[in-house]
Amino acid sequence: NSYRRLRTAVAELCGRKKKGCGTKVAVFACKTATNFAVSLLSVFLFWLILFRPYQIRPTTSAAILTTFNNVTADTLRYDLALDLTFSNSHHFYSVRFDHLTVAAYYSGTKLGGSSSSDGAGELPSSFKLRPRRHRTIHPVLSGRAINVGGAVADEFSREGKRGRFTMEVVVKTTL
Repeated sequence: NSYRRLRTAVAELCGRKKKGCGTKVAVFACKTATNFAVSLLSVFLFWLILFRPYQIRPTTSAAILTTFNNVTADTLRYDLALDLTFSNSHHFYSVRFDHLTVAAYYSGTKLGGSSSSDGAGELPSSFKLRPRRHRTIHPVLSGRAINVGGAVADEFSREGKRGRFTMEVVVKTTL
């Protein structure tokens, strides 16, 4: 008894009070919630880094430029057929491509959009790639670019003398 009184007196002098049961439960619940939130954040970051399909790029397996000439000083006629291959190398997820557009640029000037040579007249508006699959589409870029400017005509004549034309094909889609 005297030992217990002495201990209580020392605790009061030092300012330490015994924690109640409610305080212990509240601290335990707070620590558990914090650990759960940190675990969820870790799992989410792990999923973002390892399991998301982030390296999906179309590749061109073939391109045929049948017509590319300067009709007048400010008009450029073109006819370009492509084979674009979309690959999904991911092992788990399917990837859906929506709002697919393909456009050709020459010397920074947009020549025009695309249609499809598959008989449908247009590119597929959306398609889905299952894991470890690929799909090839065949856009045809053809038409006339009007009011292209003097810089484009100069670049065309320069590359025409060289015998090699540099065009940029831009593919835009929503994953």
